[in-house]
Order: sequence, then structure tokens, then C-alpha cells
Amino acid sequence: MMPNESHQKIVNIQALRGVAVLLVVFAHVGSYEKRFFDGHAYLDLFTTIGAAGVDLFFVISGFVMMAICHGGYQKKKAAPAFFLRRVARIYPLYWVFTLLYLPIFLFYPQMMNRQEGAEGVSLVRSFLLLPGLQVPLVGQGWTLVHEMYFYLVFSIALFFPERHKVRFLAIWSALIVVGFALTARFDVLQDFPLLMLASDPLTFEFIAGCVTFVLISKGCRVNSRLLVVLGALGLLVPGIMSLPFDRTVHVDRMIICLLPATLLVLGAVSLERRNGIILPKFLTFVGDISYSVYLSHMIVVSGAHKLFRFLDLGSSTPAHLFYVALSIALACGAGAAIHFLLERPLLRVGYATVRRLLHEKAEAAHPLTAHIKQT
Repeated sequence: MMPNESHQKIVNIQALRGVAVLLVVFAHVGSYEKRFFDGHAYLDLFTTIGAAGVDLFFVISGFVMMAICHGGYQKKKAAPAFFLRRVARIYPLYWVFTLLYLPIFLFYPQMMNRQEGAEGVSLVRSFLLLPGLQVPLVGQGWTLVHEMYFYLVFSIALFFPERHKVRFLAIWSALIVVGFALTARFDVLQDFPLLMLASDPLTFEFIAGCVTFVLISKGCRVNSRLLVVLGALGLLVPGIMSLPFDRTVHVDRMIICLLPATLLVLGAVSLERRNGIILPKFLTFVGDISYSVYLSHMIVVSGAHKLFRFLDLGSSTPAHLFYVALSIALACGAGAAIHFLLERPLLRVGYATVRRLLHEKAEAAHPLTAHIKQT
């Protein structure tokens, strides 16, 4: 069993969060490159596989949720404490960005930078992160819809004995398979967003993260370095080999990304636990600010393009490289500023509110209080 360290910050998990959000940022910067530099992009590789950063996030999320709940099953207030803390973690900053998008959506919908358009977006579903046929107002919010679903199901698991957690995951997996088979067989079921969400194969990535924690907690010995290398290469393969990878088809991305992302998480955590090897500190820092970067980077990258055009620097190689560096630097810089000036104060207020609701006297009063920073 993993010692009580499970409630401590796992540094390499934070570093992998940094890797995940950088993959997503690189993907979007690369897409802007293709659009405005005659189809050429220095980050072309990432326009294909950068979306795998989301899959890595999901595996990490499963691992972290299992770590947080370790030893807290069937405890008094365990389920509400877990879910309310997730709400306090996700919603406040997300609402800030939703409100930023709202005037554009209401008065200038043609300016919404969305491939699927703004038509049919539900404001209620967007604000509450409820499943729908359209992605939320903030495009990145589709992943948060999945996260809130994960948290809801996991809070239900807390009512059961901890010894049954693997059985719970197995039953959950079986229900996903049945649901996916039904929605694939009967088209009419695809009009029910909640059913589509519950049967989405991307949930297997979250479950894989949970299983990874179980393996680590049971002392599973692996070749950490090899797993990290295999995981990293596995995420790069679709781009390197130009595989036909449609990131919008969740079955495709789950098949391609689940195993590499899981190997990467298992390898990186084992690397820290067994070998004492910590990934580069700058990745840990980016991981700390990853939620702010994730929510803000599309606005920033779009703004960087407008700034670049305003400066009229042309399309030479130096100008092109400057654009790439500027976009990435601004995305990370803005994310850092938002993290320290907005996200952290909102978290303090959110967690304090949860403590009052639960009648807790201190942060450490509840068994599910964890010091792992969460996405």
C-alpha cells in the first residue's frame, strides 16, 4: 500500500501536467501557423498529436482522484467533501472565462473562433458544464464536462468500501462498453447527451489513471525510464508517421493515446517514487499554472496573432520563429499571471466556502484533504 505520502504533492505528476498543457498550446499555435504562413508550421507535428495533451490530462486526473481518496472511503462527509472541493476547483475560474466570452457570443457571434460555430450553444449547459450536443461557450470546456462527470461518479464510489474500488472500476468499464455498443447500434440514442457522455470511450483514460494508482500503491515494480520513453514516443507516433488520426473521434484518440499516456504516468511516478528522479522544474511550474494556461491560451494565441499582424513583420523565417516564440511565451506568461492574481485567490475563497458548508474548522480536518495540486 502506498504510504500516507499519497496526500503529498507528487512532483512528477505536476510536471506531466506541464507537458500536457504545452502539447495543447503547441497544437493551437501550430494551427495558427498553418493558417497564416501558407500552410507551413514549425509546430506541424503538434497540430496532429498536441490534442493528446488532453488524453494525458484525463489519465493524470484519474490517478490524482484515486490518490486523494485513498483511505477516505465510507468516511463521514467523504462524498460531499470530495465533490464540493472539485466544484470549488473547477468552476470559479471557468466562470470568469465564460463571462469574458459571453458578450462576444451575444453580440458578435461571428467572431467566435469555433470550427463548429456558435449556433446551438446552450448558456445554461455552458455555465454548469452539463453535457450537450454542442461544446460549451468556452471551447476547452468540453473536457471539463468530462471531468465533472468523472468527479460525480467517483464521489458515488466513496460510499462503498475501499476494498471494492477495483471492482467498481470494472463495473464502470463494463457499463461504458454496453453504453457505447447501444449508442453505436441505435442512432436515436445519440440525441441524449448524458448517455453519450456516460458511454464515451475517453472515460477509459480516467479509469486507466485510477488503475495506475492501484498498481503504484501495491508496489508494482517497473522499468521507470523505459516506460517514460515508450510513453513519450507513443504520443509522438501519430505525428511522426502521419497516421490518419481524427482527434474529434473519441474512439480513435482513445485507442492511440490511452496506452502511451498511461505508460508515461506510471513511468514518471515510479521514477520519482523508486528512483528519486524529478522531471525538470520548469515543467513542474507550468504544471502548477496549467489550468490557467489551459483556459486562457486560445484568447492569448489569437491575440498574439493580431499583435503580430499589427507589427507587420512579414513572413520571413525569423519573423515566423518570432511569432511561434511570442505566442508560446505570452500563453505561459498570461497563464502565470492569471494563476497568481486570480486562480489562487479564487481557490482560497472556494475552499474556505466548502469548509464552512461542511462545518470544518481547518483544511486538514477532513480525510480527503489533499496537498496534491489539481487540475
